[in-house]
Amino acid sequence: MERIVFVEVLDRRGRVLERTKLDVFPATIGRAYSNDVIIADRYASPTHLAVRESDDGRLLVEDVGSVNGVHRLGHDELVKSIPLESGIRLRLGETVIRLVTADHLVAPANVMPRAGSGLLDILKKPRVALAIPWVALGVFVADIYLNAYYDVSGSTVFGPALLGMVVLSLWAGIWAFANRVMTHRFDFPRHLAMACVVSIASVCLWPLSEYAEFFFSSERLAAGIVYVTQASLVTVLLYGHLSIIPASSRPRRRGWALGVTAVVVGIVVLFGFAEREDFSSNVDIRVPLKSLGAEWAPAVTTEDFLARSRRTKAWVDAAAAE
Repeated sequence: MERIVFVEVLDRRGRVLERTKLDVFPATIGRAYSNDVIIADRYASPTHLAVRESDDGRLLVEDVGSVNGVHRLGHDELVKSIPLESGIRLRLGETVIRLVTADHLVAPANVMPRAGSGLLDILKKPRVALAIPWVALGVFVADIYLNAYYDVSGSTVFGPALLGMVVLSLWAGIWAFANRVMTHRFDFPRHLAMACVVSIASVCLWPLSEYAEFFFSSERLAAGIVYVTQASLVTVLLYGHLSIIPASSRPRRRGWALGVTAVVVGIVVLFGFAEREDFSSNVDIRVPLKSLGAEWAPAVTTEDFLARSRRTKAWVDAAAAE
């Protein structure tokens, strides 16, 4: 029966960089050009490792007098000669190799996503990617104008909106540069469109917290809505950028996005706690105002209004006495 062994050179994440078929033994692995498998590693010896048949017909992996030895991963040991097991991983210098036989089992194939079914597929269309930043600019201008309670001019509306677009462009440029380094693709329009989509969602969802505070008179509820919605959008943003750079698996992208979001939320909560206004002598009264029809505005009775007024006066008097 013909013996076939495949030598796979792995990167630091365990992905296969190259694969070489061996069907004649003995076969050697090392840095010299006379080897059956050549590895470019300055810490590997000219002839570092050999795969040969033993007297009983088994395949053996042997260190052939290398300077830095052969390290078996998973067992934390240096080996001189061991039987070849399919899937065994060895480190030669700084290079990790895996030896597998032809009957080695592989994982089932992943189901390919349907083309054009996701946001990232839609952003691949050049016209869509170029149109979204203009939509985002319009949303920023409208949001600034609607939130202004004074007479505004063109510069006071368009200036902050354009500044926001510059910030988004710089953010997208950083991701596009990383994309260029890792995959030799730029994809700046898609990165910018992804950042603009999440920014538009953030602008549209932010009023939810203000309306919640207006209806329920609860700053904690409003803060909770802000944290949940904005943290979700940060996760979507990071996952989207990582998905545009196809350099890792989907579970790994999810893990990185959730991990970074957790760190960001933790930092924001820590700074928010450090800047709590109840640590100061200032009295802060928030009155969230929203444009609603009279039928939507929460109404109270006169007795309830007077009772709340008395409680407010007592609280102000106590604060002034302190």
